[in-house]
Amino acid sequence: MKLSLKYAIIPERKFIITEYEGDVFARGLLDITEQLWNDPIYNIGYNFVSDVSKCHVNLSGAEIFQIFKMISSSMPPMEGKGSIVMTKNIFTSVVSVMFNNSPIARMKKVYTELEPAYKEHGLTSQEMLQYLDNEPYGKYLETES
Repeated sequence: MKLSLKYAIIPERKFIITEYEGDVFARGLLDITEQLWNDPIYNIGYNFVSDVSKCHVNLSGAEIFQIFKMISSSMPPMEGKGSIVMTKNIFTSVVSVMFNNSPIARMKKVYTELEPAYKEHGLTSQEMLQYLDNEPYGKYLETES
């Protein structure tokens, strides 16, 4: 099983884009997220959009809760406004409830499409995705179980 993270931290916009893809497993998600937090320009005050719509989630509700618990206890609360984009399924419902009740971010929303998530922040997906694909912004991490 493999989980990858493509991300861009854009200091001049005070914004972070994350795009997770692959098989979600607790340890791998925590490891790859901690690598993101350790980026020297990572800033908890930046707004963010996190796209997990390309992830394969084969976790129970209890396992998803454990992931949120691990992430919440491993980092200070985000000070920026956050949005998560995911597919429509039971995973969306479970994560929506946990994300909205967690200290991970303030003023957070869950979307099933990317464009409305960026629009919430006054941006377009086209301009933001250019950051993911170009240096010096776009970065790539990968982990295996």
